[in-house]
Amino acid sequence: MNKILMAGLFAFFGWMTISSAYAVEGQSVAKENCHVSFTAPAFLEYVEIPDDIYLGNTVCHLPFTFTGPLKWKHGDTPGLLEEWRALTDFSVTIERLPLTEALKKIEAPDGGAQSGRFTLISKKQTKLSSGDLYTLTFNATKPMKSTRSLETNALTIFVLGDGKYSATFYAYPWGKDPKRLMRQRAYQDLFSSFSFLPECQAKDNQP
Repeated sequence: MNKILMAGLFAFFGWMTISSAYAVEGQSVAKENCHVSFTAPAFLEYVEIPDDIYLGNTVCHLPFTFTGPLKWKHGDTPGLLEEWRALTDFSVTIERLPLTEALKKIEAPDGGAQSGRFTLISKKQTKLSSGDLYTLTFNATKPMKSTRSLETNALTIFVLGDGKYSATFYAYPWGKDPKRLMRQRAYQDLFSSFSFLPECQAKDNQP
């Protein structure tokens, strides 16, 4: 009986540690407060966090962790970071910014090109069920100490959204990652699954 009680307590406190709601692979997730829905692809888990109100143009954050063969080992949790930031691998920030404006920022000289550090190689548009996705690929203009040390000689930026909301995500190939292509595919599958919800289906969490 004591063993059953202890198991129940461990399960409860494990649930309380960070948000516990994970998207099952291939399961669609609808976040009305974020004005989006999406599907978590293979080797990615969506981590549910409590709704919050953010300043500026930020609507919400959508955290994810890599799983299976793409799982990263986490070191000690930094005390100054919010818990969910320290225990997840990356997050997608939904902003109150039209897609056209978000794209202009990336295509500006000080945007994705980072004032000459990178050169735009390709730009691909994908129609979403509601909204659009742009995938921009950059190469380092010349080998620099900073890019060489981080192995960031290439960069992919995903810009997605509709007439009111958008998200911009920088996918750097950190370090000598032998599974870089698999990670890139996971990003592409994730962002290709996004759909921006009509205003009638979502209430904005304006401050």
